[in-house]
Amino acid sequence: MTLNRYKLCHLAKNGNRAARQVEKLLRCPDRLIRLMLIGNNLVNMWLDPATDSLQLRVD
Repeated sequence: MTLNRYKLCHLAKNGNRAARQVEKLLRCPDRLIRLMLIGNNLVNMWLDPATDSLQLRVD
């Protein structure tokens, strides 16, 4: 992941809410990885039935 940490720090100090959240996640990389894995699993659970229904329509 590429990130300009100086710009992130500047944005966070100026009150940018998203920048503060990113800084918080970067302080705990294990939390960031867990969040990414949970998000990935949710997307996979949503896409599986969606692709099945599309496949049934094509057949």
